[in-house]
Amino acid sequence: MTGIDPVIDLSADEVIDLVEWPEPTMAEVMRSPAVRHAATRALRDLDEHHDAGPWVALCTETSEIVATSLSLDVDEISVLQEQFATGLHLDSDRVPMVVIGLGDIRAFSPDEPAYAAAEIVVRALSEIVLAEHRVAVATARAEQAEALAATDALTGLGNQRAWWERIAEEDARIHRSDSSAVIAVIDLDGLKRVNDEQGHLHGDLLLRIAALTLRDAVRSCDHLARVGGDEFAVLAVDYDGHPEALLERLSSALEAAEIEASIGVAAHVTGSTLIEAYARADEAMYEHKRRRREAC
Repeated sequence: MTGIDPVIDLSADEVIDLVEWPEPTMAEVMRSPAVRHAATRALRDLDEHHDAGPWVALCTETSEIVATSLSLDVDEISVLQEQFATGLHLDSDRVPMVVIGLGDIRAFSPDEPAYAAAEIVVRALSEIVLAEHRVAVATARAEQAEALAATDALTGLGNQRAWWERIAEEDARIHRSDSSAVIAVIDLDGLKRVNDEQGHLHGDLLLRIAALTLRDAVRSCDHLARVGGDEFAVLAVDYDGHPEALLERLSSALEAAEIEASIGVAAHVTGSTLIEAYARADEAMYEHKRRRREAC
């Protein structure tokens, strides 16, 4: 690549989608098995001790049924919308929960046993939902941190850590299933020149464009990572084609983007490891680089 237009301005998220892990909402947590199980058990107790049932627990944000009494007749679900406003709501700033008795709960006063029992159930379930929500948020944040630790901040691709973890996983799978794989190693020949002549911001842009170009050139099931400053690697799993076909596809894509690169490929050999295949691809890449230099 002889130069990069300085007016081009691509942010990382425009080139590669960085890891996004939206935190679970309260409504999503209500769909969890733990909450549904707790609600079903609580409604069963209401059913046994209070004849205002059958009972239904609803998420007021989505109108989804969280749980119902075991005695609920399917035909009775049609009256839920009609009696929705008669349920016992908790503060909407906390948990959007309502418990509805399909008996004549509208005639109950707050001191009626069934009303008081339903209120206790709402509050007990709300505490469970809040606890589940805290756990779900903490889990989502931990998973996001783990994913980001394996992500290259500049390109959004997997980093060296992610690459070797994937290599280990696929090595074990290939050993069990005797499937095929091809590895490609790509080195950007022009990065140092771009950094020296145009600055590191342009060098970063070159890396981002290369990442996008390579991502579009590989299959969705392949693993693409940035494994070094100017080096990328591709693990093509269950690849039945000739390794040279992958090399040609990557070369054509980079040439079309006017990105100079040296590429080496190697197929996994039965009885060997993917690490050995990577070493052979890396050696082939350096041989390609040597030939390119001699041709200049």
